Amino acid sequence: MNKKEIAQQFTRQILEQNPATLTHDQIQAIILEIQQLYNKTERSTNYQSSNLKMVGYSIQDLQAKADRLSNHLDQLNEKMSQAAVIFRKSQRVSIWHRYWKVILMGILSTLITNIVWIIRG
Repeated sequence: MNKKEIAQQFTRQILEQNPATLTHDQIQAIILEIQQLYNKTERSTNYQSSNLKMVGYSIQDLQAKADRLSNHLDQLNEKMSQAAVIFRKSQRVSIWHRYWKVILMGILSTLITNIVWIIRG
């Protein structure tokens, strides 16, 4: 069977199930069922809409928090960069201090040794 024949057979079966005329009570029952389905769908839609709004507000709040966190991280990165520069400068200074201390200790020890030799001698 091709699609056209299947569609025709389906239509024929549907029409055979539903009589051509409906009674007034049947029409009222169908309308009542449609109204109930409409009300149920409307309530569900309103509920989903309010949930969607709450999710939207939550997302906006999370976005604002993420932006603040990003700003704080940027500030911390900048402070770390500044601290690294200061640390490198202090390392250079401390290396020179160490060299000068060694040189001064050598000079002082030489002077003390010479003074001791002069006093003994």
